[in-house]
Amino acid sequence: MGCILCKFYSEFCTKKADESCLVPEPKKEYSWDKKPKFDPKDFTIEGIIDSEIVREPKTVNGRQMIVQNCKNSKIFVLDHCNSVIIDDCTDCQIILGPSSGSLFVRGSENLCLIALCGQFRARDCRNLTAFLCCTSQPSIEACSKLDFGCALIQYKQLQGQIEKSGLSIFNNQWNLIYDFTPIASDDPNWQIIPADKVTELVQISEENAERFELVIGEKSKSLVPCSLGSSDVENYAAEICIVAITEFRNQESIFALEFIASLNHEAHLRLTRTKEAKVSDEEMKKLNPNQKKLDASLVNLIVLQFTGSNCVTKCQEAKEKGSTKFGEEMKENVHIYDRPSGKQLITFMQSS
Repeated sequence: MGCILCKFYSEFCTKKADESCLVPEPKKEYSWDKKPKFDPKDFTIEGIIDSEIVREPKTVNGRQMIVQNCKNSKIFVLDHCNSVIIDDCTDCQIILGPSSGSLFVRGSENLCLIALCGQFRARDCRNLTAFLCCTSQPSIEACSKLDFGCALIQYKQLQGQIEKSGLSIFNNQWNLIYDFTPIASDDPNWQIIPADKVTELVQISEENAERFELVIGEKSKSLVPCSLGSSDVENYAAEICIVAITEFRNQESIFALEFIASLNHEAHLRLTRTKEAKVSDEEMKKLNPNQKKLDASLVNLIVLQFTGSNCVTKCQEAKEKGSTKFGEEMKENVHIYDRPSGKQLITFMQSS
């Protein structure tokens, strides 16, 4: 009996010793466990009064920003966000970097803001001035005395932030306001104002202008093209020119901006619309019949619309100058159309 007990005791001790030598398996780590934790307070600007606050590039990095209960202050968020909410702010000047999603403004009064966003919505606001680059139609509800203009802005790192946000500076419907609560009178809830008026409404200190290379209201320096934004220009313009720029070695955006810049000095010419989209080969044949076939299922297309006397001739000249810098191959991907030959492109630009 004693031998049996000794045997069991020996086996028990051996088992315990073996277990004590076992190294515990490391806890599994998942990708969501490795993400850094963020405090929402770090992305909230609240209760600022009589102050100036700047969120520098790389401090937001595509997260949501909230601005609320601020008064008589300057708030500059020079980084890209996924969305922005502005609540209950009064007498403020606000500049917002690219927002891939929505910009909501609620219960605010006497604001002036410059913003690039996928969607703009305002509710219960009064005396709001918004200079926008907005992918979709801005919408307002229960608002009064709102002014809208085209955003003219440039600062260090803006180009990269736009690319990260997925926005296009050529898709800008800043002027196509949808009012959910229109009033039946000669005094509508909103109106269009010139883009350069922003310099009267937003003041930037010399320090911030120099530090961030921040410029507003200057058509020649703005990364966002200054479009006239008239929704019925086709009905009254005597002459219309459509410029179709097809994807070429990722140079089409640069070419389009330089093309526009080369015509800025022409006082009688106006850039009225711009659009950028991926189109299929079949669509390209209909929209841009002069374009040779490209070896890709989807091709990037940028379309510019100008109005003014001799605009077709002036655009042809700009194309020739551009081809000198970008090469003859680029020239083959730029096509100029007048009103009759560009009907399909005009319809394309009017679509959402």
